[in-house]
Amino acid sequence: MIARSVDVVVVGAGVAGLSAATAAAYSGQSVVVIEKSDVIGGTARFANGSIWIPNNDLVLQKGIRHDEGNEVRFILSHCYQTFDPKQRWCGVGKDTYARVGRYVRWSSSVVRDLVKEKVQSFTQLDAIFSRYFFSPRDSVAAAARALESKGLPTENLDLGQIARLSWDYQWQNPYNDVPYGKHIWAAINGRITSRFLLNGLRKHVGHVLRNLASIRSWTSLVDQLPKLIGKFWGFGHGLILVEGFRRHLQKVGVEVRTGHSLAHIYVEQGRVSAIEVATGNGGRETWEIRNALIVASGCYSQHVELRTHNHAHPIRSSCVVPTNVGDALRILEGYDVQMNLQPGPLLSQSVLQAAIDSRGISHEPVFFIYGDSFFVVDRHGQRVMNEKLNYHARASLHIRDPERELLFLIFDRRFKERYWGLGIGLPFDLRYIIKAGNPEDLRARIHAELQRYGVEFTLAEDFASNLHLTRKAFDGYARDGRDREFGRGDNAYDVLGYPKPDRDNTWPSRTMYPLTGAELYACIYCLSTFGTQGGLVCDSASRVLSTNGTPWKNLYAVGTCAASALNGHYPSHGMAIGTGLVFGYLAGLHATQNLSRLAACRARRASRGA
Repeated sequence: MIARSVDVVVVGAGVAGLSAATAAAYSGQSVVVIEKSDVIGGTARFANGSIWIPNNDLVLQKGIRHDEGNEVRFILSHCYQTFDPKQRWCGVGKDTYARVGRYVRWSSSVVRDLVKEKVQSFTQLDAIFSRYFFSPRDSVAAAARALESKGLPTENLDLGQIARLSWDYQWQNPYNDVPYGKHIWAAINGRITSRFLLNGLRKHVGHVLRNLASIRSWTSLVDQLPKLIGKFWGFGHGLILVEGFRRHLQKVGVEVRTGHSLAHIYVEQGRVSAIEVATGNGGRETWEIRNALIVASGCYSQHVELRTHNHAHPIRSSCVVPTNVGDALRILEGYDVQMNLQPGPLLSQSVLQAAIDSRGISHEPVFFIYGDSFFVVDRHGQRVMNEKLNYHARASLHIRDPERELLFLIFDRRFKERYWGLGIGLPFDLRYIIKAGNPEDLRARIHAELQRYGVEFTLAEDFASNLHLTRKAFDGYARDGRDREFGRGDNAYDVLGYPKPDRDNTWPSRTMYPLTGAELYACIYCLSTFGTQGGLVCDSASRVLSTNGTPWKNLYAVGTCAASALNGHYPSHGMAIGTGLVFGYLAGLHATQNLSRLAACRARRASRGA
């Protein structure tokens, strides 16, 4: 029995689903969003919330523009080994080329439409980057060296402005000729930001007080107090984005049903005719689909068996919400749909003990390692990387060698007193930090900690002797300002992507400071993920493809339940939320035959000379 008839049903209330529902509602058709969880927003509620949008209005107002063709080639060349600019579709296939092109060419129009409809407002965080990241000491010089290394002229550029903008991780890519200014965030909302920070403080107040009480150095205490607001991974921009969509959908009368999930679909003549919905009270209802079903139910990061089957990586945790267990893949498995689960997941690192104690769900990831007096070693006590690499690249080292399943952050008391918090190096919880008086003692204490947690991983016999030599070499690099092994500090992102140096760092490179004192500290890092990239294969309109390549008439997949056009790579931050927001919005318009509304937005951009 049909309980109700709906024009468009959106499954999942993360950014992709909320964006799709917003766009579909413009048509005046009935739209209902169902969300498995009791709250909307998914992982975006806790995210930093950056969104990668080339040629956004904010950067155009600064006189900076991005070449759309080069932006497409930038993504494709980084993400696909088959890329060849001389081949048709650049060697990646028509559908992939079209999807990436659609994202690049229409993303700014999507954002402009959201602003026009007063759904969202955006910022480039100019004040925050100027206050916390820009340093007259080295920021302008780093930007100049980066652009000159790419053979780009700098004499007519405002390098001070450029150094205050957010840069792509893969800025060196030869097609990335303007590697900055593409990132936007939902504009700070005082009420929501305060709620976000208060929630973080409420959760971690005990840890914060204990960390502050453990500080012995007056310099470190003075350094930390103004930075407390930044200990909770940003200012709630992801939550602000979600709340903007929620308020708008409520205003226009779109029903959002939490505690409801998709249980089954019914198909007639190549289209979804009805769905079975599991309701919040444990019942089932059948809904007729008059127009379209848009699936945005999230990734499968929390489905350990599925994740392990497709990726033999030693992943111990994921920071996505617990409901991300691949519902769309399970429900559609018996239908004529294409699935591609081969692209690797998005990777980060986690503190091992925190991952185990939280049973691998919604832990606190290590996205960036702030600070200077630290390095990362393997089981032999030897450095393996430039520690300022972006999180996906840094975490990728765990999967290249079984001996690197676990890596070890080595640091001094000065670092321990300063660089704790969400996503920035050290956890809030001091219990996860290992302290020792010398390398031999540190090896023994790490070994004991691994045994205590039942982890079958051992440090090599040469760990302590090598660690002594590694520290000596690193301290020399810090004094000279040149990392001769891994070039830490030479990459522009090592400077421009991290906070400005502490007041007491007068050494040549802001990224390095000699370890002080005899005490040594360690933190154990394991591999984590913040999302899978495999899923349902779609065309450029986000319609799910059948096994013969024909798109379904009214079934769409957006967000992380769709196979990502990034193919297991991550050229820049903001692309996870960016692709979800843009493809979701375009799917909502396509499903309601309303894409023409973006033409005016694109025309307005053209009139600005973009």
